[in-house]
Amino acid sequence: MASENGIMGRDPCWKYCTPMEGNKNGTICNYCGLAIKSGGITHFNFTYHIQTLIQIQKSVLTCLQK
Repeated sequence: MASENGIMGRDPCWKYCTPMEGNKNGTICNYCGLAIKSGGITHFNFTYHIQTLIQIQKSVLTCLQK
């Protein structure tokens, strides 16, 4: 598993996912559990998974403010 000072310390996206145990290129979303088995954090970013989560959060906050 990547250490905090290593790979996980370089990309802010790691606060949204965790490395997949036994698969150095896999990530698991901390919010919905989506498992991306290849591509690492770069693939997690480019799947727009984070952007989708942020849009959902903004929608919920907007709805709650009404």
